[in-house]
Amino acid sequence: MASPESHSQKSQLYLISPTAKPETINKQTNKSQTPLLLAVSRKHVSCVEHLLEQGADPNLANDDASALFEASKNGHAEAVEILLSKRADVNITNKTGLLPIHVAAKNGHDSIVAMLIPRTSKVKVRCSGISSLHFAAENNRDNVLETLIEAGYDVNAKMSDDWSKMYEDHRSTALYSAVANRNIEAATMLLDAGADPNLDIFNPLLVAVRKGSMEMVTLLLKHGANVNALLPTHPTSFPAVLVFCMRYMLMMKYLLDNGCDAQSCFNCQYGKRAALNSFVTNIIE
Repeated sequence: MASPESHSQKSQLYLISPTAKPETINKQTNKSQTPLLLAVSRKHVSCVEHLLEQGADPNLANDDASALFEASKNGHAEAVEILLSKRADVNITNKTGLLPIHVAAKNGHDSIVAMLIPRTSKVKVRCSGISSLHFAAENNRDNVLETLIEAGYDVNAKMSDDWSKMYEDHRSTALYSAVANRNIEAATMLLDAGADPNLDIFNPLLVAVRKGSMEMVTLLLKHGANVNALLPTHPTSFPAVLVFCMRYMLMMKYLLDNGCDAQSCFNCQYGKRAALNSFVTNIIE
């Protein structure tokens, strides 16, 4: 005897067949899947075309996503093209607020990103709290990153606090992710497009110094990174960049030559000098 799961699978296969009856076109399974969603998830192009021709609604979605979202996530470019031709809405989000362009960028589907860009609302992207650029940079999708930059996506877009808190380092820019990944090409693209290297709470320059990446440090300083950036988690008068480059003498020299203020290293706040200063001050007063 077939299990309930097996029976459900057979029913789903029937629903996505090219001979599906009109009344079943938009019917949902017990998992809120429509025939179109099933056809897309299983990459049955002929079924996708047939269902849409028979009046399937391309914008019906379950809790997870629409058919377009599913196709964009899985890199099913042919299905994306068909869905777009049938006026599938590119601005329908999944339950976490992400758009098809987000998951296409995350998974490196450059051709799909290019198809989605003209139809995707940048206002909707901003409202999601995270840019497609963030996903592209975080996952080293350089081709996607280039496509998005050329399309005018804001290289200084910051994650919302809710998204930023999901990362231990509370990063907020695409540049931070590129630096954290030691991705020189991505960082160069972002900086050349106008990315500000001083927007994150934890300055990307400090990340580059900590990783010992002289090439990245040079690149960031060339584009105006603050060599005297503070360490937000451990406030100290000691230069933060020097804290992280003790093992890299050549880098330390380079940082000092390029504006790192090391004067605080010679200003002892404790001991005899501090006591003497306090004594003199009291006498004067």
